[in-house]
Amino acid sequence: CESGTDFIAPSSMMDGQILYLSNLLEKNGFDNVKIMSYSAKHNSCLYSPFRNYNYQDHNFIDKSSYQSNFNNPRESMREILHDIKEGSDWVMIKPSFWYMDLVRLAKNLIDVPLAVQNVSGEYALLKAGSHIDPIDQRGWIIRYLKSLKRAGADKIISYFMFDLFLE
Repeated sequence: CESGTDFIAPSSMMDGQILYLSNLLEKNGFDNVKIMSYSAKHNSCLYSPFRNYNYQDHNFIDKSSYQSNFNNPRESMREILHDIKEGSDWVMIKPSFWYMDLVRLAKNLIDVPLAVQNVSGEYALLKAGSHIDPIDQRGWIIRYLKSLKRAGADKIISYFMFDLFLE
């Protein structure tokens, strides 16, 4: 934090982590540093392109013990509300596209900014589809991102930004 960071973004979803970090920041005089918690990370096959590319033994990775089950939206909302209670300034839901119902549900419950993260599998689906059938990728991406905003996302972290701005 001494280097001038504006945010820290713990992603492990450990119980008590946000409270610990919030207290640590306050104790050390970093009151202006915000916390964006990865509050509702869902166990999903949509992480597989990232894992397949970045880990030699991607079959070894099993994060289901701490990631939220997509069949249990109440658990996701509990995690989000708990992180806010512990001091999170922003919360995040990931993956994003197949979870827009949870984005809307969360947005109706909270009064802090809500971020979503589009993950590698969501990106890969569009890219693979565009190789099969020529589509207007830019149009699909814009509608995808607009749908996330319409669902309630305040901020979107996305692989698609490279496609939109680095063409």
